[in-house]
Amino acid sequence: MRAAFSTAACPRCRQPALHDLRKPGAADVLLASLRKAALHDSPHARRAERLSRVIGWLGRHASTLVALAAVAVAIGGVSHLLVNRAVFLSTKIFFLFGAVAWALLTIVVAAARTVLEMWRDSLLQNQSIAIQLAPDPQIDPTLKRATVRGKVRATEPVTSPLSGLACAAFRLLGAGPSGPIDDAGGGAFEVVTDDGAGPVRVDARHASLALESFGKRVTLRPKGKLLDYLRARAAALTPGEVHVEEALLRNGDEVIVEGTCAETPEALGYRDTTTARLFKELDGSPLIIRRV
Repeated sequence: MRAAFSTAACPRCRQPALHDLRKPGAADVLLASLRKAALHDSPHARRAERLSRVIGWLGRHASTLVALAAVAVAIGGVSHLLVNRAVFLSTKIFFLFGAVAWALLTIVVAAARTVLEMWRDSLLQNQSIAIQLAPDPQIDPTLKRATVRGKVRATEPVTSPLSGLACAAFRLLGAGPSGPIDDAGGGAFEVVTDDGAGPVRVDARHASLALESFGKRVTLRPKGKLLDYLRARAAALTPGEVHVEEALLRNGDEVIVEGTCAETPEALGYRDTTTARLFKELDGSPLIIRRV
């Protein structure tokens, strides 16, 4: 399932968005579509689908049915009066029969639609469904993976939305009025190793940041950049306090990076080139960053 955010793409993985859960009623629409998909092949769903067709048909043709039935009742009543030679009452009685029949039949059709809708809803509600997240994609065995350990040197730092501090990466953990909070963000940094092979570059923008060294949890009402960050991730849709803590990856921190490392050519001076080692997230090869 695609992530559900209001922007053109998910703010973390940049995949196209499908639903905006921040809009009123969007969550109900999403759950209804999930339930419909999950019950598509069940007997309850097929019976509910048939009821939906009947309800739709009644809704489209109810006025015509009521009008025809009212005219038929009125003609029948007038015919009865004519047979009994009450001709002087026929015109008034015709309209009286028509009006009464129209009102009664409108009530009957509306009640029938209500009963059918309740029956359909009960069929769907009585059928329980189980929805679970898709498993994480497996690591592609054809992609070579490597591990590097060293100290961080930020080259394209990011700013933590909680403390406002510049860092190589951050993670927020806590809870707010819209549910749990667990999200992270990263930039680009180098891992300085002791093997003399030079620094290893890391693109952490789409990495899995396993940062566990959190600071003190704070309670506050989010505003500014923190509020924008949480709202973009559907974590602060309603006003209220959040309880959140952050973990930072900063210059000098020791880190372990696991993933696929590619060697890319890079210009060195005016004429020369060199080879740089770069870790980045790839399909089938997640980039995992842990602080030691």
